[in-house]
Amino acid sequence: MEEKKLNYKPTDSKSSTFCSNIKSSIHNILIIRPGALGDLVVTLPTIEAIRNYFKNARIEIMGYSSFLEIAKGRFYADTISRFDQADISHLFVDNSRIPASLTKKLKGVDLIISFVSDKGQIMVSNLRAAGVKHVIHYEPFPSEGEAIHVIDHFLRCLDLLGVHHSNKIPKIFLRDEDVLLGEKFLNDRVVDPKKMLVAMHPGSGSRQKCWAVDHYAELILLLKKEMDAQILLISGQADTGIVEELRVKVRDNFILVDRLPLPILAAIIKRSNL
Repeated sequence: MEEKKLNYKPTDSKSSTFCSNIKSSIHNILIIRPGALGDLVVTLPTIEAIRNYFKNARIEIMGYSSFLEIAKGRFYADTISRFDQADISHLFVDNSRIPASLTKKLKGVDLIISFVSDKGQIMVSNLRAAGVKHVIHYEPFPSEGEAIHVIDHFLRCLDLLGVHHSNKIPKIFLRDEDVLLGEKFLNDRVVDPKKMLVAMHPGSGSRQKCWAVDHYAELILLLKKEMDAQILLISGQADTGIVEELRVKVRDNFILVDRLPLPILAAIIKRSNL
């Protein structure tokens, strides 16, 4: 049987001793992880292992700031930055002239771990040319036809670093203020705190991925009738149409949780019974 080629490529390491050899010199780490919220969540166990291994390092995660709020100052990242800033586009141009402002930023980074599709290694080459000391590139998608859960795919990146992991379950670490703001939101809107709270998100980035609105309406009315549940309907930027359709079908039989900051939303979901 032909051995499958693993979908990763280390830039500096040829063995799992990479990080053990340079660990003491790593003070600033940049993890580049663009993508939607789900893409970030499935990477969290890998970032957790990196955080635990480099306990004294400052970690910055670059991606989309609205999603990264669940990581900023909440264990995973000391700071975050935007992947969609104009300077970053230069990294994807072969033999690019990197702007001085970006070069200055990158020179202060000891280790970059990039989860950006870069099969031609153009981005990696530009990062090295900009003066980054160590670069690890790891393709964000498993090889075609490879049967592996995406969380396990990302955890396999740790083999390149010589970093062990003990957890495969994504965790979100909330601040006390997140919990308090979540409780305040519920206290202001929930009629009876003793009744079951059911959080429901009927939307998606693509309408084709969504369950039919009629099914959600039927489920909401069933939960109200059979369990006397209070429904928290979670809505994001792309969900306005679905929410309005549901409102027509079930009227005001739900509490709308609309476009809250993700840490507060996470606190509300944690407080829910289902």
